[in-house]
Formats: sequence, C-alpha cells, structure tokens
Amino acid sequence: QVLGDRHGHLLHLFERECSIQRNNQKVIEEAPAPHLDAGRRSALHAHALAVAGAVGYDSAGTVEFIHDSESGETFFLEMNTRLQVEHPVTEMMTGIDLVEWQLRVAAGESLPFAQADIRCEGCAIEARVCAENPAENFRPETGTVLLYREPVGPGVRVDSGVAAASVIAPYYDSLLAKVVVHADDRATCARSLAMALDDFVLMGVGTNLAFLADIVRRPEFTQPLSTRFLERAFPDGWRMSLHDDEIETIAAAVSQILALESATAGTASPWQSLGAWRVLHNAGQPGATAVQLEDEAGVVRRLSVSYARSASRARGHFRVDGFGAKATALARMQANELVLEIGDSTRRYHVAVEADRIMLAGGGRHRTWKRLSRWTQALAGAGSAAQKGTGVVASMPGAVTAVHTTAGARVKAGEVLILLEAMKMIQSLTAPIGGTVLSVRCRVGDTVKGGDILIEIETEEEPA
Repeated sequence: QVLGDRHGHLLHLFERECSIQRNNQKVIEEAPAPHLDAGRRSALHAHALAVAGAVGYDSAGTVEFIHDSESGETFFLEMNTRLQVEHPVTEMMTGIDLVEWQLRVAAGESLPFAQADIRCEGCAIEARVCAENPAENFRPETGTVLLYREPVGPGVRVDSGVAAASVIAPYYDSLLAKVVVHADDRATCARSLAMALDDFVLMGVGTNLAFLADIVRRPEFTQPLSTRFLERAFPDGWRMSLHDDEIETIAAAVSQILALESATAGTASPWQSLGAWRVLHNAGQPGATAVQLEDEAGVVRRLSVSYARSASRARGHFRVDGFGAKATALARMQANELVLEIGDSTRRYHVAVEADRIMLAGGGRHRTWKRLSRWTQALAGAGSAAQKGTGVVASMPGAVTAVHTTAGARVKAGEVLILLEAMKMIQSLTAPIGGTVLSVRCRVGDTVKGGDILIEIETEEEPA
C-alpha cells in the first residue's frame, strides 16, 4: 500500500497477503503478510515505492506482486491506482484512514507524517462475505435479506452494503459485506474472526459465511499460504459438516412444529391442540408428525417428530427420528429465535417459517428447506424435462453469454451447451444425457431465472 502527495512525499503502509482466492478473486486478506522474511519484506516495500515514484504518484494506491515460493523470485504484476476492497486491514493495522487521506491529498494537502511515524501494530484479517454457495462451485445466490445482524466485539469492524429488506439481484458483484478483525497476534485474530463470522446473521440469501469461518480454522491457515490454498485445504471441494447438516435439519423440523402450534394457539379445536396421537396401545400419548424437507441441493429428508413424553409437551422435549437414528432435543422458540439442545450441544438459530419454506441462520450458516408433503410431491408430477433429467436447467439467475447448440443437433452427455454469467461468475451448463436437442429456449443476451429449463433433450433409446 502506497500513499503520496503533490509535495514530493511518498510513503508505504506495509503489505497485505491476498493469496487465498477462488476463481481468481480474493477471499481472505490480511496484514502484515505472515510468512515473509524481513529481507524480502523490505525489498517489496522498496520496489513499490520505486514503481510509484517513477510516475510521481500522488494518491493512495497498491502495487501488486506475486512470489514464487519454489524459485524464491518475486514478480511485479500491476499497480492499482485506487483503494482496494481489502484496504481496511491496512487501516486497522496502522491506524491511518486511507479514505480520508486519499481525499485530503487530492485536495492538495501535504502528508503530515513521515515513513518512520507509521507503525505496524498487531495483525488484521478480512473476510469477504458474498452471496454464493461454496458447496456448489461458488454458485451466486439471489434473494431478499430478511434478517440482518452484524457481529460486534473488540477489534471487529464490518463494512457492508446491505441491510434487512435489501434485494440481492444477479446484476452486481456478489460481495455483501467485509468482516475485519484486528488483534495483537495472528492466532488470536483468526479465532476472533471465526467467532465474528459465526455471529453474523444474514437470512434470506445464501452466503459463504460458514466457508470463511472454516478457512481460518483450518490447520493449513497456520502454514505458508498460496494461491492453491483452497484446493489443498478442501481437495474434494468444500462441504458443510454432516453433523451440522443433521442438527440443522432437526432444528428446521422442530421449528415447523413449533410454528404451527404458535399459529393455532388459542384458536385450535381440542383435536388440533392435542397434536398427532393414537388410541390403541399408545392411548393418551402424542403420536409422531411426519416432516419432509428438501434442502438446497435437492436432497429430501424425512423425519418423524414427536414429544418425548406427554408431560414434557410444554417444556419442548422432542424425539426426532431420522438419519438412521433417534435424537432427543430440547427446543424453545421465542419470537423468531430457536434454542436447540441435543446432547451436550446447544445451538441458537434465527428461524423464519413460511408457507413453502423454512429458513434458518446461525453459526455463520444460512439454510433453506422447501416444505414438502406427499400431496405437493404428487402434484409436482414427473413430467418436466428437469425432473426427468433430460433438460439443461439454469443453475442460477443470470445472463446467457453463449449457446453452443441448436434444435436438432446431437449432443453428448457432459458437453457444454450454455454459458451463464452472474455476479462476475461464469457457469458452464452441460448436457445431462446424450441425445437430440428438441428445443433451445434462450438466446445470447437473455436474462433467465434459476431453475428455468433452457434446453430440452430427447434421450436415445436403448437398443433392444
């Protein structure tokens, strides 16, 4: 980071490490760079000043380099003659407001401090919170922010461009907010950042909050960083913890039962207020309610929810059968907050139960399930190309940038047929089967919605 004025003063404000990237875009940034030796660090500062000085630079700017850890060589990439997304880590580490001084030197003021006056204090790390699904190759997410609550605490800073009721459309960059933490040392900073990401509540649109928290908790984060960090830390791609998936699905199922009871309280008939129950050998004991939920990946979970004991109904003791096992949970719902206790684990979630879906946010994660019944599944039918697996379906809302086939063409399974762009991301849509293209329902430049069928394919008949 460099800063100059029109009076011949040119200074550096140390360096930032930005190697952790996905799709060539930065994910985590920090200052100072944790794994540089003193000699190389000083050389980088000198090189940056030389580049800026050669053009008489008089503003805030960034000189970027890439370091080859195998050869030990460092190469100049480019100079960004502006502030960058990650400038807050430099501000928190040095205590200098870069936005203020960029404006003041542009107005002709002279920098009042010298290089020796600038101190590098502690460590600062920034995480970019984006509307995307990291478990689905960082597919962009859209929607409306229903609930928004920023984390707070010592050394925590949040720069955000959204709030409750903000509409996240596919036409802009997916960046929603930046969470920055400053601490005395890197280990403390990473722990505090992970906790801040866990405490960030952003409901209504999918985000990468849990993915970011996983990054700074990984053992690889303590080792020398590289642009291959994600493929080394998550060689099979990032996935949510199975244990967390189970607990969150149980939370969603219990929330559905509690929301139904809350909605009918005081108005239900005695038969409704008794809940599901049977007369035979379980006479007088509440029966089980079947709950079917479909997650973001289209996986349907079938759970059976009942009160653990008839006397515990008011206290919220539930028995949940699912995932091949039984779990006993204590659940309490106040307003839109659910407290769920399973074994030694206590989780707090913000919950929204709507007619067709359940949304849950907590621990840095946002989940959405469709509420299903055998009737809705039957009505959905099995006749569409998407359900039969014979159609190319838009994986996200976006703009069609390329169509590589026409009606009547023969295609192979896995062949790229359409390119779709949204939020600076390109998705390649491939043929799910081999066969003949029946119809192409889009053209280059069209804006489509997630779930739209863009191409229909007629599968080849198996030989007799």
